[in-house]
Amino acid sequence: MTQRDDEYITRDMLTKNSYEGNNFAEGNVVKYDLQNGKINVICFCSDENVAKGIAEGLNLLDNLEADGIEVKKLKYRPTG
Repeated sequence: MTQRDDEYITRDMLTKNSYEGNNFAEGNVVKYDLQNGKINVICFCSDENVAKGIAEGLNLLDNLEADGIEVKKLKYRPTG
């Protein structure tokens, strides 16, 4: 990722490497490589495009957190 002092991360700040990591899609399954010869299944998706997007999103989150970016957690507010 490129280095900037902005308060928010925008799409133009991300590179292809931002989406690479231990999460990957195999068909419609999202998996996590434990780097010890074992692989965990994270979830099953409706199709392989959804699985690829989820794997890339998880990798992006992991990479941002590894770079020291604080990820704010939203409080759950039930509706209804």
